[in-house]
Amino acid sequence: MPVSQHYADSGRFVQVVEQGDVWVAKVRELFQNGIRVKEIAMRMNADIKTVKKHLEVKEHGIEEPDLSNFLCKREEHREKWLQIVKDNPDKGRLVLRRLAKYSAIWLCKNDREWWEQNSPAPQQALSSSPVNWEERDKEILEVVKQTVRRIFSSEEKPQRISLRLIRTWSGIKGFDMKLDKLPLTRAYIDSVIETPTDLHRRRIQWAIRKLEERNDDLGVYAILNMIGVGNKYRKQVTEEVKRFLQI
Repeated sequence: MPVSQHYADSGRFVQVVEQGDVWVAKVRELFQNGIRVKEIAMRMNADIKTVKKHLEVKEHGIEEPDLSNFLCKREEHREKWLQIVKDNPDKGRLVLRRLAKYSAIWLCKNDREWWEQNSPAPQQALSSSPVNWEERDKEILEVVKQTVRRIFSSEEKPQRISLRLIRTWSGIKGFDMKLDKLPLTRAYIDSVIETPTDLHRRRIQWAIRKLEERNDDLGVYAILNMIGVGNKYRKQVTEEVKRFLQI
């Protein structure tokens, strides 16, 4: 059993300094039942580091709350990465990471050794090598298209499609986004960039969908509050909401 002491009068608390098999079993039972690590530490009179040590949380790089969930995510991201590598045998790490941005980031953070072993060897860049901008244009265009699709499919509150947002979501560096040398990419970005009106329409559709999912009121003001419209566009957006609601 764990050794612990509590002094009610002084409020001073001495945390667990030794754990037995029964204590460890109880900690793991709570963890498997979905209890957060912090809550387990409070219940079991131990610090968070001690709880994590016995759950082997630190070893697997996860904070909360389910090891099986971590293993499922790892398997999912591994499969995505292997498929990207297989589908693009002539591409280097840089391009592959852009094509599988979230999986690459997750694996590098949580499964680095496996990712290194299952990735193409790093290519030594030569500063004197000329850039094939025609080929670069095609590669970046594909990355940008995938990025825009992810933005449109996101369930979060819509953000206005802009060059800055595309750069942020795609992870493309400034050097690679020389649009004067990327005519295909530039034309595509120009075709998808949104005006404030475009964004408001997309946000209205998003708000209506979210309210319907929650079975909430679809009134004009409920939608406006969810969107968050400034005074400059409030009248215009109000009319747009009424048009969507057909009132």
